[in-house]
Amino acid sequence: MLPVCFHLSTITSMVYDLLQLSFGLPQSLLGLLLCLRQGKARPRRFYRGCIVTGWKHTGGVSLGLFIFIPDWSEAARFHPGAAGSPQPPAWRPITIRTLSELPAAVRRTAVHEYGHTWQSLLLGPLYLPVIGLSSFIWANWPGCRSWRQQNRRSYSWFWTEAWANRLGRATTGLPGLE
Repeated sequence: MLPVCFHLSTITSMVYDLLQLSFGLPQSLLGLLLCLRQGKARPRRFYRGCIVTGWKHTGGVSLGLFIFIPDWSEAARFHPGAAGSPQPPAWRPITIRTLSELPAAVRRTAVHEYGHTWQSLLLGPLYLPVIGLSSFIWANWPGCRSWRQQNRRSYSWFWTEAWANRLGRATTGLPGLE
């Protein structure tokens, strides 16, 4: 018989996924399209109900069930067995037991993006117009970039990002972006 914590963890992930596929459907569909666009060569792993995909960008994006973080395949290996055992193909998802296996910068991005997935659960269909659009403008608009630089504000200073960091830290116990 499996331990109760295994059952609770599995049930929690299933409820999380069900909510993301219903209440968070718009962003999860966009996430699926972006995930498919990345191709099979990109590493994918499951983490607490999410599908984490490495991509070639330096930042991250969270769309419902899907988290995109900088490609960790060259920086860290996730060996399922003993040291030196071959890694499964990059497209085959395996469970990440802890985010602490990731390189520090990638881990902080993953925690932050995991926080955004909880915003998706809380806001549902409002996530894209409220969080997604605000975050996109804050990250990419040249006026916001220069304002951050002139006023010595970090990316995480903005309310959507600070909230994602708090949620990520509360749910993983690890720090997010600074």
